Amino acid sequence: MGEGIRVQNRDIELLIFLGKYKVISLDNTRYIYETVTYQEKRMVVLAKHNYIRRLKHRYITLGIKGK
Repeated sequence: MGEGIRVQNRDIELLIFLGKYKVISLDNTRYIYETVTYQEKRMVVLAKHNYIRRLKHRYITLGIKGK
């Protein structure tokens, strides 16, 4: 079995936001995560596990698991 991730409260906030507005810039995710460095690392993990997808590198939208 593959390893899973634990979805945090801030991840859920991001997924709800994306469900409503469809897209967010990577820079604006810092307002949800309230940090600069952690949110970038978290986006990599969420994308790896298909919760989000990157669009043109600086924007993200929902992935298969995020829907």
